[in-house]
This record gives sequence, C-alpha cells and structure tokens, in this order.
Amino acid sequence: MNINSCVLVGRLTRDIEVRQIANGTSLGKLSLAVSERVKKGEEWEDRPSYFDLTLWGKRAESLAKWLTKGTIVSATCTATQDRWEYEGKKQSKVTFKVNDISFVFPDKGQSKQETFQDDIPF
Repeated sequence: MNINSCVLVGRLTRDIEVRQIANGTSLGKLSLAVSERVKKGEEWEDRPSYFDLTLWGKRAESLAKWLTKGTIVSATCTATQDRWEYEGKKQSKVTFKVNDISFVFPDKGQSKQETFQDDIPF
C-alpha cells in the first residue's frame, strides 16, 4: 500500500500562474509559505519554508481570481519528486499536486473555511 498525502497551510507568495499545456489542460503553479515556530536563544521566531504546488484542470482556471498573493489556504497534496541531470550533476525537486484546497479566512480569532473539491467551485 502506498500512502502519499500531506496537508500544507500557509500564505500564497504570489498570484497563481495558469497556462495551457500541449494537450489543452490547464496547469496552475503556486508558491506557498508555511511558517514553523522555532526557539532562537530566549526568543521564539517564525521560520518560513516555501513549497511549490500545482493545480490542474478547470479548478486552476476557476480559482485563479481568488488564488492571489497573501491568501491563506489549506491544501491537501500528493508529493512528487522530479529528478534530472544538469551539467553532469544530479538534480531533484519536490513539488506538491493539489488534490483539495480550502480558503482560510481569519475572523476575529476564528477561522472560516470554504472547500472546493469539484472542478468548479459553484
């Protein structure tokens, strides 16, 4: 049995970039900043990590106007490692394919979520 699932919650670092690939399918590329609280000396600070996400098909098109820089989202993803060789050196990069995405709206200390699981969020 293979299990490959993770949930990332953070802020988008830029607007989604949507383009059509050769077969006409839409591909959306996102970058998500996720913070971790770490103790440095006597103080706590946020240490950000940045993750590249992909969103496919009509969902990428439909959500493009809402997936903008600074938006807080929760994304359930599948991790994929791409590997290649460049100038004789092995390279790799992990990207996350979004299976489900929710918008998280802070509201006076509470969160309200809207989940879009279908191809079109309406």
